Amino acid sequence: VTKAPSSTPTPSPTEPPDSHFGVATALFSQAQESELDGEKRRAVAKYVQAIAEGGDDWDRKARASKRVARLSVDLGETAFLKGDTRDAMREFRRAIKFQDSHARAHLFMGRCYERLKAYPEAIASYRKAVKIDPKFGKAYYYLAYAYRAQNQYDEAERAGGGGCNDTLKDCQSCREAPFCG
Repeated sequence: VTKAPSSTPTPSPTEPPDSHFGVATALFSQAQESELDGEKRRAVAKYVQAIAEGGDDWDRKARASKRVARLSVDLGETAFLKGDTRDAMREFRRAIKFQDSHARAHLFMGRCYERLKAYPEAIASYRKAVKIDPKFGKAYYYLAYAYRAQNQYDEAERAGGGGCNDTLKDCQSCREAPFCG
């Protein structure tokens, strides 16, 4: 009597028998393809699914998390520049959730809070960005700006010189001037 071949694939030696490794791998590949095709929202969704299905593959989860953060910041920045603060904040929150050490996500989260005139929250976001990247001149600039909006001029002066060689008044000469203002 011959046995019919099993419809369930045999796990590889490195794959635990009950893992979702195959599903996670497929989702990760689909996410990469979407990213290459410029479909950032679809790529983010696929990476998030891959993370959820990834089991104990921490290396793949870490790589996917970084990609989710990077793409979410890109999407948030686009929304921010279009004036869609709500959508931008959703993307920056997702970026921070997946990679709390993403300084640009914290910077732009602060910019969103500034738009909403929530200066204490903006200051906290900028301080986090500066803590992550002490040479992030743009974060120092906006931190000083937020302090000035709160009439905290001493704090503004201390923050303004942190990572940028320009004073607040001269920042328009900075290479990052398109984001100032």
